[in-house]
Amino acid sequence: MELSFNYLEIKLPSHEVVKTPDFKALYLNNEMRIVGEFGKLSHHLGGKEINYDAKFVTFKFPSEHSIEGKYFDAEILINHETTEGA
Repeated sequence: MELSFNYLEIKLPSHEVVKTPDFKALYLNNEMRIVGEFGKLSHHLGGKEINYDAKFVTFKFPSEHSIEGKYFDAEILINHETTEGA
């Protein structure tokens, strides 16, 4: 399987929310979610190209998931939606 990524670089000043026509930042308890158009992910499955749009990025403090039982100071989740509607 081949994956390709094409994400936009986003720089936020520390302790500030950047509001632009393209992005909206939300604080939810121990996380920050940035909603906008962040790029695309595509892969081939069964000879068909499947495309996904990155719709929002969530930063969690501390991490929600662990690796070998160890939690970390933060983690990032990139949420996608398929462009095919399935």
